[in-house]
Amino acid sequence: MNKIVYVFKGGRKETLENNSIEAKEFYYGLTRFQENKFNTSIIELDKKNPSIFNIFYIADKILYKISNLPFFSSKFLTFENIKILKNADVVFLVNESIAISSLPYLIFNKSKNYMFAMGIFSRETKNKLINKIQKSIMKVLFKHLEKVIFLGQPEYKQACISFPKLKNKFEFLPFAIDHEFWSESEESVKKDKIIFVGNDTNRNIDLLIEISRKLPDKNFIFVTSLIKENKNLPKNITLINSSWHNSYLTDSELKKLYLQSKLSLVPLKNTIQPSGQSVTLQSMSMGVPVMISETKGFWDIHNFFDEKNIVFIKNNDADEWVNKINNYYDAKEKLDSIAKNSRKTVISNYKIETFYNKLIEIINN
Repeated sequence: MNKIVYVFKGGRKETLENNSIEAKEFYYGLTRFQENKFNTSIIELDKKNPSIFNIFYIADKILYKISNLPFFSSKFLTFENIKILKNADVVFLVNESIAISSLPYLIFNKSKNYMFAMGIFSRETKNKLINKIQKSIMKVLFKHLEKVIFLGQPEYKQACISFPKLKNKFEFLPFAIDHEFWSESEESVKKDKIIFVGNDTNRNIDLLIEISRKLPDKNFIFVTSLIKENKNLPKNITLINSSWHNSYLTDSELKKLYLQSKLSLVPLKNTIQPSGQSVTLQSMSMGVPVMISETKGFWDIHNFFDEKNIVFIKNNDADEWVNKINNYYDAKEKLDSIAKNSRKTVISNYKIETFYNKLIEIINN
């Protein structure tokens, strides 16, 4: 294993080159490979818009229309990127968009290619023909990958059911975080806020705003780019329009917001896609108890216990959320117990070193 290449959509290369990384979880093991002196490279999608005469651009448009799958081959398969990939021994494709866009390369390459999956089964439509085309493309994709690494257990199980002949290619490896960075500070900070962090479309923003309206005496911090600033929000909300990619808020600044928070809310739509993993684990590692919707896509149910290290909201309506928040907000002993158990859960199961060691096992088998 001489040369390892990571392919990201964007947002990492510049940070690495400037040596300005704070929390390391969104590099999916890359920083550990670097620390262990592996020869690594990064590819990111080309920011420039491709020519409309680019054959891959035309193919992208057609394939998206008939499959509802994200194709960006015209931004991925540049001469520079192909040159880097040609010399790679191991390639990590960091989401399904990247992997699907790499299909023309995968069919002819000689490297060992791995995909991190976190939502590949969430693009079904009401059109049966489109769904059949989707499944056919996914089958071709999986066949040309060494392993598909699922970050959520329900998606892993769904893959084994949908593609039983390929299940030896599937691995479940839960997302992990930089627990050393996301740790409580010794400084004394008043914890009186309720925080929400998240930008993926499976966050239930309407429910979140309704919850805040029903709790006018509580102060909320929303860190998201999903809410427009001109939206008529209740006065008890502080909106910070930020996402991981726009760097409006640094990890250190987000950490300070967690330190001010008594609860972390993760209201979700009920999909199979693993959603809220990073925020949940960051909060738990910071000792901030998490309330989260109980969904069919919850990524690793075996290590989470309701009212022990997390609080599940089963019915997912505003009144249930409000009741739970009111029951816990001033219950210091309950919150302290959950916070303590939360931190232990992260350290035992979801730290970067554990993720990296499992990744090494996967690529060496």
